[in-house]
Amino acid sequence: MVLKILQLRISETDIRFADLLVSAGICKTRSDAFRYLIDIGVSKSSELPEIFAMVQELKELEKHTGRIPIDLKGAVATLLSERDRFR
Repeated sequence: MVLKILQLRISETDIRFADLLVSAGICKTRSDAFRYLIDIGVSKSSELPEIFAMVQELKELEKHTGRIPIDLKGAVATLLSERDRFR
């Protein structure tokens, strides 16, 4: 397995949780703790393979047609106008 280094913004709560895993001896480092937590999240998400397949299919369609076959007219405007509702 090839590991790559990423810079992430992590909430204080998540950092404290990772530190708890380290202090409990479950993980050796924060990096190991976050990798462990990400692995758990990915393995618990049963929809990921289906989502991945759909994204791949959209990419193939875009490659052949030159555009993604989804029409989102007005969706961005609606999203932007309603985004404050969720804060």
